[in-house]
Amino acid sequence: MTTQIETIENAARAYAAARGKLAEKVTQLQEGLDNLRRNNLPAIKRNLARAAEAESELRALVEQHPDLFQKPRTLVLHGIRVGFEKGKGAISFEDADQVVKLVKKKLPELLDQLVKTEEKPLKGGLKQLTVAQLKSVGCTVEETGDQVVVRAVDSDVDKLVKALLKGAEEEAAEQQ
Repeated sequence: MTTQIETIENAARAYAAARGKLAEKVTQLQEGLDNLRRNNLPAIKRNLARAAEAESELRALVEQHPDLFQKPRTLVLHGIRVGFEKGKGAISFEDADQVVKLVKKKLPELLDQLVKTEEKPLKGGLKQLTVAQLKSVGCTVEETGDQVVVRAVDSDVDKLVKALLKGAEEEAAEQQ
């Protein structure tokens, strides 16, 4: 007859074994990605340089012949749009505080449209307060009792899995 702690130990052993298999597969994947990167990076760099050179040559040719782009101002040739378009411009400033100060002084009616004001509680700071202090500022504290903990001691696998999942999410977002 097994004791309850032996049952928990067996379940922990099964979990550790499953994590070990996961770590093995993640390591294999990472090694494969490293090999792919190492094998393809030189060719990618060469092609990047060629593409930059070809773009520079194309840009110079368009700049030399503005008369070809009166109407229409752009053409699509082999999937590449060439020609001229109105620049979008950029707004820059050296001192954001000075800009805010001048907006408040000279354009106060537009303050909400021109200046972002954001006030929100900082959870890191709030965690330093006592329960009484938290209650006094309108916060409630939940789940402060004992909680079940099942966390692997080796966090390297967790970091790799999180990085892979984040990369997959970003890739999916880019495809959409």
